[in-house]
Amino acid sequence: MLQPLKVETQEAEDGASALDLARQTAPDLILLDHEMRGMNGIEVLRHLKADPSLAVIPVIFVTGSSEAHVITDCFQSGAADYVHKPCRESELHARVNAALENRRLVDELQWLATHDPLTGLANRTLFIQRLQPLIDSQSEHPEQHFAVLFTDFDRFKRVNDNLGHAMGDEFLREIAARLERGLTQACPDPTHRLAARLGGDEFVVLLEALSDPSQARTIADAILDSLCGTYRVGHLEIAGSASIGVLNSAPSYASAEEMLRDADTAMYEAKHAGRGRCTTFDATMQQRVRDRAALEQDLRRALTRSEFSLVYQPIVSLRTGRTETLEALLRWRHPTRGPIPPSEFIPVAEESGLIVQLGRWSLSEASRQLAEWRHRHPHTQDVGISVNLSRRQLDSPTLARDVAQVLAENGLPPGALHLEVTESEAMHDHATAGQRLQELRDCGIKLDIDDFGTGHSSLACLHRFPVDFLKIDRSFVASISDSSLFASLVDAITQLARTLQIQVVAEGIETPDQLRLLRALGCDFGQGYLLSRPLPPWQVPEFLMEPIAAFPAPLEAPPETASLANSALTPA
Repeated sequence: MLQPLKVETQEAEDGASALDLARQTAPDLILLDHEMRGMNGIEVLRHLKADPSLAVIPVIFVTGSSEAHVITDCFQSGAADYVHKPCRESELHARVNAALENRRLVDELQWLATHDPLTGLANRTLFIQRLQPLIDSQSEHPEQHFAVLFTDFDRFKRVNDNLGHAMGDEFLREIAARLERGLTQACPDPTHRLAARLGGDEFVVLLEALSDPSQARTIADAILDSLCGTYRVGHLEIAGSASIGVLNSAPSYASAEEMLRDADTAMYEAKHAGRGRCTTFDATMQQRVRDRAALEQDLRRALTRSEFSLVYQPIVSLRTGRTETLEALLRWRHPTRGPIPPSEFIPVAEESGLIVQLGRWSLSEASRQLAEWRHRHPHTQDVGISVNLSRRQLDSPTLARDVAQVLAENGLPPGALHLEVTESEAMHDHATAGQRLQELRDCGIKLDIDDFGTGHSSLACLHRFPVDFLKIDRSFVASISDSSLFASLVDAITQLARTLQIQVVAEGIETPDQLRLLRALGCDFGQGYLLSRPLPPWQVPEFLMEPIAAFPAPLEAPPETASLANSALTPA
């Protein structure tokens, strides 16, 4: 009767044989007679449901009894359905098909409960179910080594933002496939590994039965090699890399969440170290995480307690010695720790997103201060203000409108404001950055590229963005008087900028030799401790009234194109 359904069937003569056969074959469906030798159908059914590996198999009870308690007992014991003997073929087919379809749906729901539907990898639930027993047995078996690898794809958000979520999903599937291939090659035994997707572009790997802890790093390096490279997504080729945190087992861990936390910490350390690398967790990392968390909390409080201030460093014309612009620099005085350097708190502000609020406050405060100087001190009328712009601010579609509103509120013309963006921030998402910068330029605001020459796309930066000023990074200036190579680089940047009608600012001028050489090379502007240290607001008007002591006599006209053969470039 079952042959027309084209299913494979196997038969057991009695209840004990049925249980043995079910354990051996794990069938998709069992048709179970009520009356049998030895155990009857109800007893067999109870044994099936008591075994976790067999309990999921649907059972159709087959009985010739018409007594109500028999049907009641079969359902109470866990039967999915029943048929009366003698069976009608059509009824049997309908009930078998329904039971098999229900089994398929149950299997699908169970799979979805433990797997990621996009990539087919295990999900967080299954990963923890596999990891927790290993942690629980670690105290009794410390010699059994296992490890967790936490993987995050570098700059994945840029793919989603630029190409859309459909392409992003395709990208994730390719990442998962490469992860599995790399893992399979490095750890061939499938019982000793498990790859899972936690969400977004975060993946984790569990490695079991390791010979020693160092093996985890070897496997992580192999996975990293498989993930780094060129990806083809649709018709596009995308260069990608990943960062991996490696965490080895230790008896001190009590839960899977603790291990995931520390593996995640190691992954972020890999990102901070430059991305595209593996980092193994150590205890000092957790202390750094706590310190960063405490600093972030203090930053949030500082925004409401007016703990921030601005100082202003003059940007001086190297031809006339006159201050053209003042760069606003953010300072933070912590109530208990005192001054905290920007190099310590700015990265935390960027990671947490607080940089947007800090940037907005800096722009408003610098604009207010410039308006006050201009109102009170006539000799400050032509001085502009320069404010740094973060990458997160560049992401805002209302940036140009918001900046224009701040200028209008303070009665300042757009040309009084310079906005500085670093080369690396601009190139992070050059399409969005180019649009935002053009919108600002259209408003009349001047745009400066900061730290020019330190990135990998300096020429592309000039080609893509509307730029008024280039700020040569201080590392070039620091070496200019000691090396003809650096002098040549500064000379080349200056000549290129002049061709593109872009003015050049040299940062970090600290010695008279550096100043003299930069003037000879035709650099337009400079800033640094030789010219002036950053000034508190109340010192600025007085500074602008006096000539700069370290500045030589003004040049009557812009210098002609300098050559490295010129004697002016030979240090005294």
